[in-house]
Amino acid sequence: MAMKFLSVLGALLLGACHSSAITNGAPAPDETEAGGTKVIVSEATDAAVPDCTIHLVSAAFTGEHATKVGAVKIEGDYTRTLAKVEVTRGGAAGHPTETAWSGTFNGPRDALFETLRRHVCTAPRVYALAPEGNKDPTKGAVLMDVWEMTPDEKADVENMCNALAHADAGANADARDHAVMAYVEDTTTTTKWDAWRRSFARERGESFANKSDPKPLFHARGAELAAAAQAIGVASCPLAADWKKR
Repeated sequence: MAMKFLSVLGALLLGACHSSAITNGAPAPDETEAGGTKVIVSEATDAAVPDCTIHLVSAAFTGEHATKVGAVKIEGDYTRTLAKVEVTRGGAAGHPTETAWSGTFNGPRDALFETLRRHVCTAPRVYALAPEGNKDPTKGAVLMDVWEMTPDEKADVENMCNALAHADAGANADARDHAVMAYVEDTTTTTKWDAWRRSFARERGESFANKSDPKPLFHARGAELAAAAQAIGVASCPLAADWKKR
């Protein structure tokens, strides 16, 4: 089975783009090229974005080390037509909901992720998007809760080190790796380790596409994880040991 270090819901939606100026108090449409595909997006602000990350999480996401801070609503198949997008903040007890941004978008998934990142992020944190109900934009509105992760580097390292416990021991290596990375994606709280996870996923994807031997990558990443575990006071790291012996 082809190993994909993406969100288990990654086939579903989302992506990234850039903002434009406001004309007469209304967002002006912006057209840019992304991978040969024209992206059309209307933005309400050109403000700087915090050094944050944003990604989808699986149905197993529990919200541990996280706070629900808002929601995203997408109406329309944004890959084929101009869809309505709304980002709201609040909604939790004592925090009334307010619209942070509303506009339109048409373009590839990656470009939508960046557009959402510009309006979801309010701090240099990891933000998780958890779909509620319908997950297919061709079948109606897609609703996603927005969770802001509370940074806890030791918890990140511990969760990665023990991620094998959340995979089927009897499955093949690709299936175990997929389960491991899905769990890591659901639990990572710091931008540092989310960037590490993303770069590992990218390198593994390139290795798979090029049909090159992934062992050197696993050995190097296993050594990095083992060193981090030792430095931060995590007693043992089964995942690092598994990767280093491949």
